[in-house]
Amino acid sequence: MRQDLILTNRSRMSLHCSHYTPASRKTGNAACKGHTVVYLHGNSGCRLEGDELADQYLRKGMSFFSVDFGGCGNSDGGLVTLGFREREDVEVVLDYLCQHDAVSHVCVYGRSMGAATALLVAADDRYYHKIAGLVLDSCYVSVREVALAMARKYTGQIPLIPAESVAGNAVDALREAVEATAGFDLDTIDVLAAAPLCQARLYIYIYIYTYICIYIHVYTHIYVYMYICIYM
Repeated sequence: MRQDLILTNRSRMSLHCSHYTPASRKTGNAACKGHTVVYLHGNSGCRLEGDELADQYLRKGMSFFSVDFGGCGNSDGGLVTLGFREREDVEVVLDYLCQHDAVSHVCVYGRSMGAATALLVAADDRYYHKIAGLVLDSCYVSVREVALAMARKYTGQIPLIPAESVAGNAVDALREAVEATAGFDLDTIDVLAAAPLCQARLYIYIYIYTYICIYIHVYTHIYVYMYICIYM
């Protein structure tokens, strides 16, 4: 069973969501209270990304919730902030589900930007206790590291150019442009710094591309299962 709904975040933006619930085999109505998986899509994506995952959770008796981040899909907004303001969207989803009669525990499955946002929220003292577990698929450690990796890829192909200094200057210019246009500092999106504050059980899917180097710091209070796929 699917219910489409609209939630409103603290910035008064409307967020379009879909809540899938397993139907009882006996009555055909929504099953009783159970676990819910929240899917958070990546940059330039939308909640439709989660459709391919929904069935596997519904078959296990769990409900599935997906949301269009602000600036994505059908939701309000014109900017994507790679986790900075997307945290507000996840917070309003958690608040909604924790008050829902059919939800007992909430697990969050994030991909790329969604994974980074999930970890940032799970490190927040106000919200970590609302998350029973995390699945982080292709999570970046910081926006600066991603931008530097992409800049190095291209500057390194130019002979006689000091790639590292050029890449650093390019990212600094990007940081200034983002702050002037979108009103936030991309250096504040530091997922690695948030990691030791996360107290949810954690599953990590790591995708390592030839032009992106991902650093993993594991802390003793986090249960980590790593699935590593290397694309060369």
